[in-house]
Parts: sequence; C-alpha cells; structure tokens
Amino acid sequence: IFALLIGLIYGMVAQKTQFCFSGSIKDFILDGSTRRAASVLTAMITAIVSSQLLSTIYQIDFTQTIYLQSTINYGTIMLGGLLFGSGMMIADGCSSRHLVKFSQGDLHSLVAIIFIAIFAYMTSKGIFSYGLGLIEKSELLLSLSALIPNRPVSIFITLPLLLLALWKIVPSLKNLFSCLDGLIIGLLIGFAWFVTGVLGFNEFEAVTL
Repeated sequence: IFALLIGLIYGMVAQKTQFCFSGSIKDFILDGSTRRAASVLTAMITAIVSSQLLSTIYQIDFTQTIYLQSTINYGTIMLGGLLFGSGMMIADGCSSRHLVKFSQGDLHSLVAIIFIAIFAYMTSKGIFSYGLGLIEKSELLLSLSALIPNRPVSIFITLPLLLLALWKIVPSLKNLFSCLDGLIIGLLIGFAWFVTGVLGFNEFEAVTL
C-alpha cells in the first residue's frame, strides 16, 4: 500500500513538473535552463538528509543494502554509466520518465519500456550476462579498482558540494521555490527507506532468507 502511495505521488509530481534527470541535462545544453537541474539537486539533497536522519533515528543499517558492497569494479560502473547515459539521451528519458509519458498516452514510451525490460533481462540473466560476467570478474579491473579506498563519502563532504552546486545554478530565492518537486521527491525517497527499513523490515528479511 505504501509502495503504491509513493509511486502515485511520484507519478503525479513528475507528470506535473516534468521532473527528469536527463531532461535537466538537455535543458542546460540546448537553452541554458537550469530549473530542472535545480529540482534534481534539491531531490538529491533532501533524499540524503532525510535518509541519514531516518538511519540515525531508527538505526537503519545501509551497509546491508545492495548499494554498499565489499568489492567494487569501477570498470563495470563506468561501462554501465556510459551505456545508460547514452541510452537515456537517445530515448529522451529513463525508465521512470517513460512510465510517466506512457501514462499520458505516449505509445513510443511503451516501446521504450518494453525494450528496457527485454534488454535488462538479457543483460542480467540472458545472452549478454556471459560477457558481462567476464568483465565483472576481471582480475585486472578488480585489482585496479582496489587501488581506490572503498569507503562511503562523508555527508559533510557531499552536502556542501551539492549545496554549492544548487547555489550556483539558482539565481534567486524566488527560483528556489520552483524546486518544490525536487523536495517532494527527495522526501519520498526518505520515506521509501522508512517503509522498507522500519515498517516492513521483518517482511523484507523473510523474503531475502
């Protein structure tokens, strides 16, 4: 129920304001607009603050999530980021943006969603997974990645950098109020951690076991 509620609120906000990460990049490149970029930064800042507060209050252990791993292969991260970023620009949006566009009746977005699903499955468990497995387990890439310390970046470093970036692209306080969509989406991310890490902790633990 809470997952449905989060999805509905996100969908309404994203549809109303055209919240989109790739769209924010395109806006800046094509016409110099930073409104959507400011919303994305606001969402990131709000998500970090709300998640860390919830983690402190309810002792949510982020080290047990898939986002923190003992070993990191930066080769696969860069390859995946390049492929995803290129596809996002060519397709004019990521999967979440296409879900919103499809709900508005855009059949081109339906085609994009279907192909995202097919090729995601092919990459994770299908024909592409064999080649990807070789890259993931490459001793050379793993040894090079091990040269970089595998430690979470402190919030006291991340937040000031994000706030500085937001200050640079938002010309006035009046423009900051247009980032309300980013604030709502950031809070939704924090609430999602609360739903999975507090309200449904035992249920999710049972599923993983």
